[in-house]
Amino acid sequence: MLTYRQLLILSYISSIEGGIQASFLMQALHISEKTLKKEIREINQILPIKEQIEYSARRGYWLSLVSSETQELIEASFQNNLEEYIDKDRTNQILMILLYEKDYISMETLANRLFLSKSMLNRHMDKSWRLRKYIEVSPVKGLKIPWSERQKRNFLAKYFFLNTSTLPLLNEKIDLEKLMQKLYYILQTLMVEHHYYVSGLAFTTFYHYLLITIIRQQQGFTLEDEASPLPVSNLMNEIALTIQKEL
Repeated sequence: MLTYRQLLILSYISSIEGGIQASFLMQALHISEKTLKKEIREINQILPIKEQIEYSARRGYWLSLVSSETQELIEASFQNNLEEYIDKDRTNQILMILLYEKDYISMETLANRLFLSKSMLNRHMDKSWRLRKYIEVSPVKGLKIPWSERQKRNFLAKYFFLNTSTLPLLNEKIDLEKLMQKLYYILQTLMVEHHYYVSGLAFTTFYHYLLITIIRQQQGFTLEDEASPLPVSNLMNEIALTIQKEL
């Protein structure tokens, strides 16, 4: 059976004629080249021999044939991953709110923030393995994600991105577009000045981490003290000082 991510990869490759470049898939799915290749290998282990995903440097990835058997496999996998397709946005909204709460939040408050009834929110949480895995539930206090601040920032930087639709969930008034543009300019300028060239997923994740750090620090979230602080490069020191001065 195909996983949710494998279904997404297969849907992209099968729907775009002439082939699709690896860089597009990596950017669209927020995954590394190593992860993409691993997923392709696993997909090909499931697909019939005559319907293997092929690759060339010029065309990228493509499929020559999609039989009725493969269509049935896709449909069965879709049904198996139905929660991912239908409820992923709502799950992300719930996680986003809880990741930006300093303490427990009641089911009633969370339901009101999402414009849902408590019964509908309960049903969604019961069937979402992600929510069951990440959220600590107290019958008295309510809901909370019991992670350290560092864990929360890393998770948000890798899997979430703030935008004009998610920001209102945090009850935060901020000129996000202006902040994003200014931060991007600071990073690009200083990295070039220090002859430190980073691009692709590495740069994007670092940029997201700093953006989230700025917003969370404005809201009063601070990192725990480290027993053995890591040494900081001249570039990182200058980035920190420039952000403090200009943002």
